Amino acid sequence: MIKRILEVGVAVNDIESAGEPFIELLGAGKGELFTVDQFNMNMRMFRVGNVEFELMQSVLRDGLIDKFIRKQGQGLHHIAFEVEDVIHAMHWFKTHDVEIIDDKVYEVYGIKAIFLHPKIFGGVLFEFIQGNPKWVADRSLPDTLQAETETNGIGAEGIVEVGILVNRLEALTGTYHNVFMTEKPEIKDFHRLALRSSILKTGNIALHLIETLSEKNYMTDLIETKSSGLHHITLKVQNIEQSLKYLKDKSAHIIEDRHSPFWQDRLVFIDPKALCGIPVRLTEKIPDCLT
Repeated sequence: MIKRILEVGVAVNDIESAGEPFIELLGAGKGELFTVDQFNMNMRMFRVGNVEFELMQSVLRDGLIDKFIRKQGQGLHHIAFEVEDVIHAMHWFKTHDVEIIDDKVYEVYGIKAIFLHPKIFGGVLFEFIQGNPKWVADRSLPDTLQAETETNGIGAEGIVEVGILVNRLEALTGTYHNVFMTEKPEIKDFHRLALRSSILKTGNIALHLIETLSEKNYMTDLIETKSSGLHHITLKVQNIEQSLKYLKDKSAHIIEDRHSPFWQDRLVFIDPKALCGIPVRLTEKIPDCLT
């Protein structure tokens, strides 16, 4: 049912200022500014390889995005996937007791979309889209990771992983497995790092569910974390050393991830403060779970 990831939704106070580091650091292509009246927001896409970061700004106090920011701050808001037929997907979700927000299909600029209620996913909002949005330069997203013809920013080819913090790993692993129709994932314990995790491949990315076992753990040692919900995005780059040199030249703060049990590769985080509170992790190799 799921074809690929399309968007990473990001709630921001101001699209123009928030979008600058996506262009400068990540080499993003900048789309047009659109107003979505039914959500009382403006939005602009910033394309990085095979994914778009959808920056969203409220046009009303007490609008959806304004409420989100006042409660949780700027940062990751939702993940959007492409499906062949959103009506079919909606019917499937209903017959499997998956709650759909407003029980309706939204139509925005030629695409159709539904939103699944975040309560069953540990607070994560998922959107499913039918259509071929051409938000940036009137072109479709590439289906797979794409090496740029010329290096832009950090030389990112696209997204390979979404990290999600959860509080009930077994139960939520079962929920994600059933809803996303993935292979049954193995739950792995990493007591030395005070966490457990499971990885589910869906579409062209991995959803990585992580449960921390103590207040001080591997994740909090790296970056400040929240208790649950969308946590980080992992981008594949062409050459990690060149990416680091570029970020150093831009005076961007880098956080080394030296002890990851999930990737056999050099990993770094860009300081979340540089990208609207989003922890963006960089890797040069595709993880084993996606090969």
